[in-house]
Amino acid sequence: MHGVVLVNNDLHVRIRTEHRREDADLRRDVLQALVLDGEVPATIDVQVNDGFVTLVGAARWQHQRDEAEFVAGNVRGVTGVDDAIDLVDPGPVADDVRESIKEALQRHARIEADNIGVEIVNGTATLTGDVRSVGERDAVIAAAWAAPGVRTVNDRLEVFY
Repeated sequence: MHGVVLVNNDLHVRIRTEHRREDADLRRDVLQALVLDGEVPATIDVQVNDGFVTLVGAARWQHQRDEAEFVAGNVRGVTGVDDAIDLVDPGPVADDVRESIKEALQRHARIEADNIGVEIVNGTATLTGDVRSVGERDAVIAAAWAAPGVRTVNDRLEVFY
């Protein structure tokens, strides 16, 4: 929606008593769902407390974390998911990561790549500059997450309409 810059999701899921599941059963089903998804690495484990799932372990890419969270959240009986998966550094140097992000932005026709600053320090990509929409901001953030070695994205982009 035009003008929206932040959405605060404070929804809580409650499951009727007759549909509640034991944490051990829920953990088993979430683990099975994760194993069946080829995008989710085997290094991810699951903890469950009263229907709330915490994903732990390590992944190399943000899309693997996203996929694990999506899969876990779609298992019947899960009331919430906390993604505590660490991103491990595959090893490229900061200049290579910065160039990878800049190249991805230049390939994206809608984004003015020259207006975006990218600084890489210890696996953290800090994004600065101006974008024209929330969609453009999301595309810039996605490009940063897709770069090898990025473990955290610090979004300091400004949306100007």
